[in-house]
Amino acid sequence: MSLKLINLNPCLKRLQDEGYELEIRDGFLMVHSVPYVNANKEVLKGTLITNLVLVAPDVVGKPNTHQMYFNGEHPCHPDGRILTAIQHTTPNQTLGNGIIGNHWFSNKPPSGSYDDYYHQITSYVRVIESQAKAIDENVSAKTFISHYLTNDEDIFTYQDTASARIGTVQLNNLIANQKIAIIGLGGTGSYILDMISKTCVSEIHLYDKDQFQQHNSFRAPGAASIDDLEKKQTKCDYYYQTYSNLRNGVIPHNEMLSETNLHELINYDFIFISIDSATSRKMITDYLYQHKISFIDVGMGLSFTEDKSSIFGTCRSTLYAKDMDDTPLKSLPTISRDDEVYRSNIQLVELNCLNAAFAVIQWKKLFGFYCDDMSSYEMTYSLGLNKIANKVMERVE
Repeated sequence: MSLKLINLNPCLKRLQDEGYELEIRDGFLMVHSVPYVNANKEVLKGTLITNLVLVAPDVVGKPNTHQMYFNGEHPCHPDGRILTAIQHTTPNQTLGNGIIGNHWFSNKPPSGSYDDYYHQITSYVRVIESQAKAIDENVSAKTFISHYLTNDEDIFTYQDTASARIGTVQLNNLIANQKIAIIGLGGTGSYILDMISKTCVSEIHLYDKDQFQQHNSFRAPGAASIDDLEKKQTKCDYYYQTYSNLRNGVIPHNEMLSETNLHELINYDFIFISIDSATSRKMITDYLYQHKISFIDVGMGLSFTEDKSSIFGTCRSTLYAKDMDDTPLKSLPTISRDDEVYRSNIQLVELNCLNAAFAVIQWKKLFGFYCDDMSSYEMTYSLGLNKIANKVMERVE
């Protein structure tokens, strides 16, 4: 994709044609082998780094900042004095996957912003390289060496430029390459899929045998077309088609879990369970506990008030991590929604989405993506009270 991206965008193609050593990876544009002078008056080579703005998969936008990272020592004048014209901060920040920004430069053009990446890159190179040329006139950033590897292309069908833009590439590695299974693609399960699909897990396995019907589209992410509904697809096939536009590794299983296929769960790193049946839930969670496979089970209990003037209830997300005892399992519901107390089976899109968000946040906390000061295994949101109740494991002294 990088070679295609370069060829389709004049500013990048011009940089390449002039010999700049470009690499596009993890949503960053890098220019390697930029000559600079260090504090010891030595001529070395460093790398300029900036996030790459894409307005479409193959269309580069204007730079969204006039600043750039630099990997190397701080560039200096020929006499070893710091080059203050671009000096800003020295964060020594890991941007992700071996990309390190030692320095954060600021070189704002008179107009306040750069026209394109050619304008930005050549402006920075000119300032830095000119000091090195004063010592050795033969040095040049134009090496005519090419780098075309982009290591996120095996997962996503186009580059994840959002992570580079906000600086979470390194954190993404904490959850990378997991094989995830989502059991049940009703409202909450479909939103779990929507959120997990934007992460760099390697595979997302979908389990559901039901057809995607018209009512499902009103509590699911996105907007199904009339054509989608007329195809009478299973939920698995519909979501496979939808999310394959974004990423690879979405694998549909047009079946629910039973004693005959329960063994498949041994192949996954983490399981999300979003089903109504208490019997099926117990079968699945007992198996996962027995084999020490981490999972999150989600559920909602919503009811009308007595006069049916409003709705009250709770959203729950329960985590079992493989190093826990069976305490979380004891917290799971033992009554199915099909039973009398849950006959209404109310599902609302905003609460499905909220419940899914709780589950995905818990999952990310487990792997260190988010800070977790409480380490709760269960969180329950009360709609009427607008409060979250947390359950934590009792500590054994």
